[in-house]
Amino acid sequence: MNLLYLFIFIIACYEIVRNTIFFKRDRLDFKSFIFWEVLWIAMLLLALFPPIIDFLMSLLSMSNRQNFLFLISILILFFMSYNFSAGLNKSERQLMRLAQEISIIKYLLEKNQKKEDNKTESSHNSNNPPTLSKK
Repeated sequence: MNLLYLFIFIIACYEIVRNTIFFKRDRLDFKSFIFWEVLWIAMLLLALFPPIIDFLMSLLSMSNRQNFLFLISILILFFMSYNFSAGLNKSERQLMRLAQEISIIKYLLEKNQKKEDNKTESSHNSNNPPTLSKK
């Protein structure tokens, strides 16, 4: 086994275990866990069986291994970028919804506070009838 493939194998094994621990400790959601596990298992298989790379290259009619690896890397980065963008949009919508809900709650609290203030003022005024001053 080539030294590079051994290095990739060790890194892939480490990352598979690390991702599993992160997932069990709720530091990684299920979707991300599956994505990274599939990616690292693929790296593990490519490190164990390098001819798989040559087979995939022949399917895509590519002859240069570096070009193939760059293509795969770019596709993975596009996929990750899309997922991050979708997650960011979802977070923005949730943040906007929460801000709107907080604004509504603040408005209702202020409205109720004004009603209570008016009630207390009217009750104080009814308990103390106005007095006429003598001149």
